[in-house]
Amino acid sequence: LAQREVRAVVDELRAAGARVDVFAADVRDAGSVLHAVRAIHGKLGRVTAVVHGAGVLADKKIEDKTRDQVDRVVDTKVRGLHALLTATASEPLKAVVAFSSVAGRFGNVGQVDYSMANEAMTRALLREKARRPGLVVKALHWGPWDAGMVTPALKAAFAARGITPIAVHDGAAAFVDELSAGASDDVEIVLGTALAEGPSPSSRKPLPSDRFVRALDRTSMPHLEDHRVRGEVVLPVVVAMDLIAAAAVAARPGQIVRVVRDVRVVKGVRLPRFAAGGHEAVVALTGTGDVVDATLTVDGVLAYRAQVALALDAETQAPRSHTLPPLSPTSFRAPLYSSPTTSGLLFHGPRFQLIEQLDGVDGNARVMAARVLSTRAAGWDGRFTVDAAALDAGLQLLLLWARHATGGAFLPTGVGALVVHSLLPARGSLVCVVEGKARPDLKAVADIAFLDERGRVLFEMKDVEAHRLPSDDAFAVDGATARVDAAE
Repeated sequence: LAQREVRAVVDELRAAGARVDVFAADVRDAGSVLHAVRAIHGKLGRVTAVVHGAGVLADKKIEDKTRDQVDRVVDTKVRGLHALLTATASEPLKAVVAFSSVAGRFGNVGQVDYSMANEAMTRALLREKARRPGLVVKALHWGPWDAGMVTPALKAAFAARGITPIAVHDGAAAFVDELSAGASDDVEIVLGTALAEGPSPSSRKPLPSDRFVRALDRTSMPHLEDHRVRGEVVLPVVVAMDLIAAAAVAARPGQIVRVVRDVRVVKGVRLPRFAAGGHEAVVALTGTGDVVDATLTVDGVLAYRAQVALALDAETQAPRSHTLPPLSPTSFRAPLYSSPTTSGLLFHGPRFQLIEQLDGVDGNARVMAARVLSTRAAGWDGRFTVDAAALDAGLQLLLLWARHATGGAFLPTGVGALVVHSLLPARGSLVCVVEGKARPDLKAVADIAFLDERGRVLFEMKDVEAHRLPSDDAFAVDGATARVDAAE
C-alpha cells in the first residue's frame, strides 16, 4: 500500500510538470544517505533544499520503554538530520527544513523519547542557522495531522482532549508558506495545537516588565509607505496590535494569542522620519499567568494600551459558522480608493487598498460585507502574529458602513477585542462582515468577522469604535487632520 501511494504521488507530480524520482535510504545510516545524494546528482543534479520528515513512534510510559526503542525514535530524528547535513555539506543549499513536533515544545504523555528527539533536532537547526545566516532554516513544530502517524485511535484520543488534527490541505499550505517566506531569524515555528495542558496559570512565574523593541522604518515595514495622511506616514492601529501580540508571544514561548482586548489609542503616531532614520517602537509587558497588560510607546511617547490573553491550546475556541443576510448594492457613487485623477472614499495607498470587492449591505443597513485580502495575499513583507492586512481592511469596511449610514467620514478609535479562532494563516481572500451594534451618529460601534471560503469565522474584532470627523470630506480639511492625531 505504501509503495502504491508513493507511485501515485510521483505520477501526480510528473503530471504537474515536475522532475521527480525516489531514492531509498536509511536516514540513520550516513553512508546510505550519502549514496542516495550521489544518485540524485546523476539523475536530477545538485541538492538545493533538504526537508527532513522522517519519524518513528514507540509510545509507552517511560518505565516500559526499552533502550532499543528509544534509540530508534531518537536516531531517526537526530542522526537522520546529522546524516543529511553531512551528505549535503558541499551542496548549494537554499533551505533546510525539519518536521518537528509540538511534543518537542510541550512534551506529551508516552513520548519522552519523541519529545527529546524533536527538541534535540531543533537545537541542531538553531546552530545551523547561526552558522549559515543566509540559509532558510525552519523547525516546524507541527500539531497532529489528520494523516500519517495519527491513527484512528490517536485521533479519538485527541478529540477527547478537544484537539482537532490539522487538515492535510491546511498543513501543506502552511508548509509551502514557511518555505517561501525567505531567510529570517524565525527558526522555531509552532503550527497547530499544543499536545499538553501545561502548568496552571497560578503556578507560572509572574511576567516581569519586559521590553520588546522594533524599528518603524521603510526597511522593516515597507507597506506603511501607503498608509499616509496628508503625505505623512501614520501608524495604523492594526500594526500596533500586531506589535503588541508579537511581543506577548515572545514573552511566552510556545503559547499563542487568543484575545487582544481593550485596544485603546492614547495618541496617534505620525512617522515623519519613516524614510530616513526611522522610529523606535517599544512594547512593555506586565502581568502574571496567561493575561498580560501591554503598552506601546513610539520614540518614548505612549501611543497604545491593550491586554493580551494567551493560551497553550490553539483550539480553545473552535471556528463557528456565519450566515450572511441578503445584501443589496451600496449607494456609493465615488470609487473606494483615490487614484491620481479621482478622489475616493478612503485615503489608503496601493498596498493598503485591501478591499477587493464590496458585496453590499442588508436592508436594515446593519450589515455590510466585502471580499478582502489577507496579509499573505496582499504581499506584505515580514512575519505577522495577527492578520494585519485583513484587519485593516475590516476597519476600512467599518468606515464605509458608517459613511453609508450617515454620509459622514469616520476614523477608528478603539477595539474592544480581537478574538483569534485559527492559527493557520489565511493565504488568499476572506469575506469580511461588519455588523453594526446601533445606527451610527457621532460614534459607530460594530463587530467585524473574517470568514474563510466555508463560511467559518477565523478571527473577529468585537466592539470596534469609530468616531466621526469634523468634516465629511475626510482628510481634505484642516479640522480632519486634528482628528487623525486622536484616531490613528
